[in-house]
Amino acid sequence: MRHLDTTLEQLAQQIPGVGEIFNQYQITPCCGGKNTLKEAIANAKLGEDEIQAVIAKITNLTDKIAEAEKKAADPEHGKNFCCGSCGGS
Repeated sequence: MRHLDTTLEQLAQQIPGVGEIFNQYQITPCCGGKNTLKEAIANAKLGEDEIQAVIAKITNLTDKIAEAEKKAADPEHGKNFCCGSCGGS
């Protein structure tokens, strides 16, 4: 699964908002955040449904960030803005 072998420190640096997910599921970084997400989940003694929820939420955050970065890099994004009132997009 995506992100399981990534350290909590790396996730915190790369994914804004991931700390809120950690707090919600009582995933605490030990060893200065050097533990992996897999290790932290095991330490938090989460059930399978909670583990899946954590992974899904982190993946959703990374997908949103990637989409925002893609839009920001697109020179055509934002051109020909339409408010939608005419039925256009």
